[in-house]
Amino acid sequence: MERVAVLIDGGYLDKVRLSFNKPILDIVKFSDIICGDNCERFRTYYYDALPWVSEIPNPQDLQRRQSKQHYLDSLRMLHRIEVRLGEVQRIEVKCTKGQNHINFIQKLVDVLLSVDVVRLAWGSFIDKIVLVSGDRDFIPAVNAAKDAGVIIKLVYANPPHAYVHTNLLLACDERQVIDQDLIKKSSSK
Repeated sequence: MERVAVLIDGGYLDKVRLSFNKPILDIVKFSDIICGDNCERFRTYYYDALPWVSEIPNPQDLQRRQSKQHYLDSLRMLHRIEVRLGEVQRIEVKCTKGQNHINFIQKLVDVLLSVDVVRLAWGSFIDKIVLVSGDRDFIPAVNAAKDAGVIIKLVYANPPHAYVHTNLLLACDERQVIDQDLIKKSSSK
């Protein structure tokens, strides 16, 4: 029986969920299904960041942050789920027309996920990693895990539900598309 670690890019999964009309996913069910038959799920790692709030936050920002914190705390209470948090950085971009544009960018999330891919693979904890993402930034970590003899399965959504980089698809050993059937089977009842 293969030992499998599931690593979920929470921001990516949120985009996928939104495109499927915001179903409430049971992360344990989802993880167990994408692990496959004859596998033992070692652990699911969920990577995300709390929404940014200003030093003097408005009620909507506080509510959004509290809601996300509540969701992440509920994940932490589940069996074999580990939550890893990065942060959101506010970046003000000066525009040529005199108006500034504000971007909010997740930081550290990809690094945390990549470090865990390599650590789990080279630590001989697992036989397979199931990665839920579409970001090509993970390719070096995927290649390092493959060098350690770990099988890498990518779980992703096709456009228009989410973007997946072609080079990430090519780098992984196995692939599974997130489709309506998987979403339905993984939804909380």
